[in-house]
Parts: sequence; structure tokens; C-alpha cells
Amino acid sequence: MDAVAMRCVYRKFFALDRAQLEEKNALRGRSPEHVVDASFGNVSLVGYDIDSGEVTAGGTVHLRLYWRLGWPGRYFVSTRIGDTPYVETHELGFGNIDRYTRTLGTPSADALLVEEYDLVVLSSVGEGEQPIRVRLSSGPFAQERNIWLDLGTVSVRSR
Repeated sequence: MDAVAMRCVYRKFFALDRAQLEEKNALRGRSPEHVVDASFGNVSLVGYDIDSGEVTAGGTVHLRLYWRLGWPGRYFVSTRIGDTPYVETHELGFGNIDRYTRTLGTPSADALLVEEYDLVVLSSVGEGEQPIRVRLSSGPFAQERNIWLDLGTVSVRSR
């Protein structure tokens, strides 16, 4: 299985190409800790990893999403913790998919796109178990896919 890695850490984006992945052996053989296999049409969320089940309000949760997609397309991922109206939204692959496919070609059908980033837990999120949700849409403000998928919960502590 090929792995295409896109990474966002504290809003810094970079992509690892196949050569870098081979050299560092990054993500080789890695599979998600939590398997979801949720289909969003041309895109499937294979699974996810959450590096911490407990966080302080105002802190971050390290999230890794594993996607399989029928290339090409432009999609937007939204995530949120708790029932807040505020969401984190970014283009799938952090805007690097088009450049990646132009430079290296279309990945094989069994390739995974792995997004890894730190999701901020708003300081206004209440204490206790809070749901982590994800959705996929075909535009940053699209409402046609206002279906949230629950990924589990994270325990939020007050500051």
C-alpha cells in the first residue's frame, strides 16, 4: 500500500513525497488505530488515530486521518470538538493534492492520503467527555454534506 502524507502542525503545512517516505520509512505499514470505513461518495475515511484521550481546554489534540480517494477532486474536511458552532476546515490534503499529482502522478488505487495535525480545543469547550466529529464537503461553505461523523470522545479538563 502506498502512503501519501500531508501534515499540518500548528498551521504549518508540508508534504512528503514518495522518495522522502521511502527514505524515512514514514507511515510504511501504518494503519489506523480506529477503523471507520465511512464513505463520502468518491472519498472514504478509512480510519483515524487520536494521540491523547485527555486534554486541557485551550490545548490541542493530535489527530491523524487516513483517507482513500478516487482521484481527482477538491474536498474540504471539517473537524470540531464538542458542540461548539466553531469548526476547523481545510482542503483535503491541505491544498497539496493538485501539486502532488502534477509532480508525481496519480497514486495507486490502494494509496492512502494521511493528514496529521493538532486540533485546537477551544477554551470555551466544557469539562468532561466531548465528541470529536469530522465531515467532508465539496466546498468550504457547502451545506449539502452537513453530516457529521462521530470519531469518539476526548476528555476535556478545565484550565
